[in-house]
Amino acid sequence: MAKKGGSPHYLRIRSPSNLPIAGKKEEMWLLSSAPGPHAKNSSISLGVLMRDVLKVVATVRECKKILGAKQVLVNGVAQKETKLPIGLMDVIALPSAGKYYRMGIRAFRLQPVEITAEEAKKQFLKVVKKHTIAGGKVCITFHNGRNLIADNDLKVGDTVIFSDKKILKVLKFKSGARCLVVSGKHAGDIAQFESLIERTGSMDAEAKLKGANSEFVTVAKYLFAVDETFN
Repeated sequence: MAKKGGSPHYLRIRSPSNLPIAGKKEEMWLLSSAPGPHAKNSSISLGVLMRDVLKVVATVRECKKILGAKQVLVNGVAQKETKLPIGLMDVIALPSAGKYYRMGIRAFRLQPVEITAEEAKKQFLKVVKKHTIAGGKVCITFHNGRNLIADNDLKVGDTVIFSDKKILKVLKFKSGARCLVVSGKHAGDIAQFESLIERTGSMDAEAKLKGANSEFVTVAKYLFAVDETFN
């Protein structure tokens, strides 16, 4: 009889190059992410993040123990699943250790960036879809799959700063916006969005940006609006 479901592990050497996986040659297997808010090729399981990246545990068994003790929060919620997919802009808190991280892009890879306890109260969410539901209400879908009934003034490409279960601030995706490039050859750069370059047919729209040292063009959907507190 065929085995149902995917394998809980996959070959470490086959992990996507944009993930912060060290020791691809030394270790064979990697704990796979479960289906969830982030795609498998753009996320890392919580267990691997804790063991191989942050190195706060030595084994998955140790990870399960501290998760069971509710010592790890992801976006403000205690988590128990080692295979939970962790992706861009997720906030990981280890209150007992006084350590807080936001998942960002460093050296073309998804990486945990240490932040303050105050910054850990905020989550950056990019609007990727909006549609009207029953009753004429507007439903917003964010980059991590989260849905929210929100103001119709929000547009695809905008970023909301979410805190205490409410929208704290809206960052409009418009000329002058400070943006993080999340993919492509400029991944990890933060630059000022200047203008949109529409393309014909099925080609993705591009964006012209002004960086610290030069101007460049990248695919518009690679941009994630952030504020001045984001680093």
